[in-house]
Amino acid sequence: MSLELSATHVGGRTRFGGNPDMATDEVWPQFPGGPASFVGQVDFTEVPSEVRAEALVPPAGLLRLFIPQQKDESIFWRDAGYVRALFTTNWTTERPLPEGAEPAWRCAHARMRTAWDIPFDGKQADGWPWPEPTAGSYENSLQYQKLRSTAHTEDYLLGWPAHQSLGYDPTPEGMIPLLTLTSRADTDWQWGDADTLMVFITPQELTTGQFDNLGNDIG
Repeated sequence: MSLELSATHVGGRTRFGGNPDMATDEVWPQFPGGPASFVGQVDFTEVPSEVRAEALVPPAGLLRLFIPQQKDESIFWRDAGYVRALFTTNWTTERPLPEGAEPAWRCAHARMRTAWDIPFDGKQADGWPWPEPTAGSYENSLQYQKLRSTAHTEDYLLGWPAHQSLGYDPTPEGMIPLLTLTSRADTDWQWGDADTLMVFITPQELTTGQFDNLGNDIG
């Protein structure tokens, strides 16, 4: 599902950056280096009806994602627990950043749109039919990436993960991609060294709304 981002409110609660919506009984996630940084939130009632009809995601509920502050060196971006989540079906209101938190990223509101996808590269598919680029010529690779870019926006839910420079398939065994976010100048998003943030989950946990054991990678 493509995430069509806008600096202005487009209706709904799905957004990235800014402040999260939280229930009164929810506690802001903490890391050893201080309060977590808020990445974004997804309202599953805003998922296109054809996706919800296939029971791929919870029928309702608000998912919020957090990562450590950039200065926090106690956890590496490939470590388990680097991305933490809150999920609730209760009433929520916007929660300001707690004391000691990093300034929020610029808020980008998102509208979700159904899209198609193909693997990012040959490491994500068996029997890869696309010719690999030869030394000194990346025409085949560029043509393939141009084709893939017509499928959806750079930031999306589900699909296949995209990255900048990884030499392996980042999807952990038994998991599927949940969210892919690129580094963007217009929102001040900076994942690693201007890389891509990828979040993963098992299909069963996604369907049942269990977000306690997410996988993650940046590259």
